[in-house]
Amino acid sequence: MNSKLARIWLLSVCLGSCVAWAPFAYPQVPQKPAPDWTTAPDRWRLAPIDLSSEGDTVSPAVRDARNSYMLRRLRLMRFSGSMIVQYNFSQPDVSPPTKEELSMVWLVGTFNSYHVYDADGTARFLYTEVNLQVDRVIRQPATSALVAGSTIDIALYGGTIRTKDGAVHSYELSPSKYAFEPNHQYILALYAEPNGIFRVYKQWDVTAGTVQTSSIVDEEHVKTRKSQLVGLPVADAVRFIQDALSSQSPSN
Repeated sequence: MNSKLARIWLLSVCLGSCVAWAPFAYPQVPQKPAPDWTTAPDRWRLAPIDLSSEGDTVSPAVRDARNSYMLRRLRLMRFSGSMIVQYNFSQPDVSPPTKEELSMVWLVGTFNSYHVYDADGTARFLYTEVNLQVDRVIRQPATSALVAGSTIDIALYGGTIRTKDGAVHSYELSPSKYAFEPNHQYILALYAEPNGIFRVYKQWDVTAGTVQTSSIVDEEHVKTRKSQLVGLPVADAVRFIQDALSSQSPSN
């Protein structure tokens, strides 16, 4: 992964959710207080996963590779300290893709299950994989072969585990107003990372059958009546994304 994508990944950690809006971050805005855990959609992340019975969705070789990949990023995050999250509200929901963004996968998917992993066996560097069922592929590059009905793994920083000694360990968790929820359906724009994992670039909750406000950027777009997707039925939103991406040339 090049240095630009590495910076994007690191910024996304600081959002307190899985939504990586940092890639189009410029104007700084005051942040509203985050919800507490009683109402946060990501409160499921507080439940400790018992590592002794966790199991795995991939082979030991692939898990070792994912652990090494995530460990480097988790260590970088720990030693980098806190960062200010910024947003560019002028960026439309679907904009001319950069050359890097042409490799993204756009899809509709449902959060079916999740697992938490200990990257180095010390219970200090934890990460979560959301197991997402692909309901519909909106657009994917020629190098991708996702199909409806398949399952992909989306990596999130942090998690909560219970080790063999009964101790509970939690890492890099904070309540978020907008985050993945089990059994919810989403429109997603995803970056493909090495070893079969994905990272969220944009997301919209469509569980209710229409596109919901799903980020601080969405809030501003709705307020200023600039949202392209919020409020649309899922089929209309998919059609808009397909038309918008197919009619645009890559930006620099």
